[in-house]
Amino acid sequence: MIILGIFIPVYIGVIWKIKTKEPISTIFIGAAIFILFAIVLESIPKIFLFQMSNSNRINKWIFIIILVLLAGAFEEKGRLFAFKILLKNKKNKKRLFLML
Repeated sequence: MIILGIFIPVYIGVIWKIKTKEPISTIFIGAAIFILFAIVLESIPKIFLFQMSNSNRINKWIFIIILVLLAGAFEEKGRLFAFKILLKNKKNKKRLFLML
């Protein structure tokens, strides 16, 4: 399973690189932005939510809705940051949007 988890993204990245002729750094920027925003920064408010959830101060459905909204907000803000700051000089933004 670990081999598939490494092989499939690398294979997709190579195919994308060949078809789009974009620099490979674009893939690494997308991966780094996802890790930073969706995993690291999103975990900060989740810590407080889990503490509230464990003390039964919050309804489970409200908890789920908040988690979904957090995921969407952080991932979209990460993409916006990548496009506005890191990838602003790239040529074909439509292709980049599909990649991120």
